[in-house]
Amino acid sequence: MNSERRHVTLGIAAGGVLLGHWLTYLVVTPVASARAEELARTGHGYLSTANDLVIGLVLISAASIVIGRLVDRDRSVPSYGVLMPRLGAFQAGAFASMEVLERVFAGVPVAEALHHGILPVGVLVQLGVAALGTLAIRWLLRVADRLEALGTAPAHPRSAAFVDLLLPTSQVPSSRQRASFAIRGPPVPSATR
Repeated sequence: MNSERRHVTLGIAAGGVLLGHWLTYLVVTPVASARAEELARTGHGYLSTANDLVIGLVLISAASIVIGRLVDRDRSVPSYGVLMPRLGAFQAGAFASMEVLERVFAGVPVAEALHHGILPVGVLVQLGVAALGTLAIRWLLRVADRLEALGTAPAHPRSAAFVDLLLPTSQVPSSRQRASFAIRGPPVPSATR
């Protein structure tokens, strides 16, 4: 994975860390008022600003993945088995680091994160979110491939082009099936005898 792709993937991973963080607290502390108290007590006051910044970063990263693929067709698509462990390790490590630092700065014992289940549940949630992030990255790369293929392929009816874009190559309808998507004109009256 080259340096440029690493930076773009990092944006997706950062979004995954915050999504996983939110899901973890939702699972561990399902009551909203108790969750708000816990977050305030453990130094999470910065999260709303961080969430806003990371949402922008995720959108920029997603666009960069598609545009980068359109510009550089020679790069291979990373396999799920290579990308997911990297994303998972980054996200789990970042989550654990966040929880430790939040508690250190708030003056709350770090051991609470273990006793309350935040760290173990959070690491599992981060791995699940990383699996989804990996699928999202690979899907974006396939969308870019389909966009590029549409740009070089003969014109299709609009609905067929949309179907081509969203479906994996193995599920793209044949030309005969695509013809059924075409908009048909009014019936031609048959000649009278």
